[in-house]
Amino acid sequence: MVHFRAMHLNAYREAVEHSNAPKELKEACQLRDVEAIEASVDPDVWEGRKRKFREWQADMPDEAAAWTLYDGPDAAKVSVPPQSESIS
Repeated sequence: MVHFRAMHLNAYREAVEHSNAPKELKEACQLRDVEAIEASVDPDVWEGRKRKFREWQADMPDEAAAWTLYDGPDAAKVSVPPQSESIS
């Protein structure tokens, strides 16, 4: 089901945009494209997140194939393009 939904995001987006639903309902569907970066400064929290990520990879390998976990020295080598908006 997750794979099906991911493959049809554009169709979902068009259906919501062209519906006669009230604006509040359209916003409540929370349809969005997301790219994420997650970092943690608490070692115990980070270990838990890595464990959950690896469990997800094992449970859903097709969906997880596009995601990469960088840790330790490898994380310092990753270049992240600057955001157009700054977070204060």
